[in-house]
Amino acid sequence: RVLVGTTKLGCEVTRFASEYIEDCRPTPVSVNFDLAQSVAVMLAARTFGVDQLEERWLGAHAADIRAWRALVEVRHDPELTARSLASMRRVKMGRAVLRRIHLRDLPKLARRYADEYRSRLASPREIAGLARALVRRNRTPRAPRTSDGLAIALEFPNVVTIDFTDGSRETERVDIPPGALASPTFATELDDKAMNELSHRLGPAGARAAIDFTWTASDDAASALATRLAAT
Repeated sequence: RVLVGTTKLGCEVTRFASEYIEDCRPTPVSVNFDLAQSVAVMLAARTFGVDQLEERWLGAHAADIRAWRALVEVRHDPELTARSLASMRRVKMGRAVLRRIHLRDLPKLARRYADEYRSRLASPREIAGLARALVRRNRTPRAPRTSDGLAIALEFPNVVTIDFTDGSRETERVDIPPGALASPTFATELDDKAMNELSHRLGPAGARAAIDFTWTASDDAASALATRLAAT
């Protein structure tokens, strides 16, 4: 069993993606946005790259994906939503937007959300949980705002708990996407992903050469960079 705790945004994106599931078959769009299907694909393939977004691959592994999907539950965690909202204060526009939202605006927001997205903005239980989480967040020191304007640590936290058949359990939580510019693992994650995606097309040596070339490229236009990479 796999339990994914996520933000309200994560839950809503997963709900939206359900509209793109055809006859219970995963599609590139649904797999890209449905957290449960994303996890199922990772478990079936032991990886997640562009190959796993191909319709041919998804069709060939549809049964495995459905079997894994049956073991995955995605659940809203108000604490994670509160953390994500709090991180928006690190952005000037985010602070301005949050200041403009008052309690009296919430009923109107909820109605508009229901009309436009055919979903509830939040259930009474979620509202209560979010309120408690925000109170706890306000009692702790706020994270410092970045001054360089380049790497702002916006948090989109998720926590995954896996219950194994032997009775053991493992939990992993990530607050900032590992590939985000503000993450300390940004360069390593980007490098590893590029190697994984390029190696079977260019070979390990060719992929390494292309990545090293890109890291050391100057301010070339994207078209010029693409041309030079194609020649490597």
